[in-house]
Amino acid sequence: MESITTAIASGPDDWKRGVARQGDLVGLADNAGRQANLLQLAVMLAALSFSMASLATIRRGVSATYLTVAATGLLSAAVVSIVAGV
Repeated sequence: MESITTAIASGPDDWKRGVARQGDLVGLADNAGRQANLLQLAVMLAALSFSMASLATIRRGVSATYLTVAATGLLSAAVVSIVAGV
């Protein structure tokens, strides 16, 4: 009930501050969303690289070498994504 009376009693200066505050909060929410997407990408790349490394331990020969190299590359990309914040 207090917020209703505050809104009714507010003036144009209060509205400008409220809109500016909303804009700040939208920016913070967008930033948090980008960080969450980055973390999700890094976790997905790490999981894929560990899956490929597991396959490489099961298989022998040339395909195991390629799987190991690909897994290392994906894991490196995950680490770079987290550290650089790309």
